[in-house]
This record gives sequence, structure tokens and C-alpha cells, in this order.
Amino acid sequence: MNPPFAVQKLGHVVVNVSDLEASRRFYTEVLGFKVSDIYPGNMMPGGMVFLRCNGTIAWR
Repeated sequence: MNPPFAVQKLGHVVVNVSDLEASRRFYTEVLGFKVSDIYPGNMMPGGMVFLRCNGTIAWR
């Protein structure tokens, strides 16, 4: 799927979702974001996925 727009750059954003895996697929497969880190459920209840889009990763 090719959306009619392109995300150029995105900084730090937090999105709370009910379906983490479906959201990860949407952001990576549809919008082209890259996974930069994953916190599993034993680190953060429900888990967390950190995504980036052409941003600078300052902590690495």
C-alpha cells in the first residue's frame, strides 16, 4: 500500500494502542517507519515498540 503522503521526519511521539502488533505492522509496513527498540511485556506491562522515521537516534 502506498499512502498519498510521505512522512519526512518524526521526532519522539508516544501512541498508546490496544493492539501493539497491529500498530507496529501499520507504522512499519504502511508508513515505512523502522523499529529502533522493543520492550517486551516483562520489561513494560503490555510491551512497547519504539519506532523512527528518518530521525537521528541521539542515544545510540
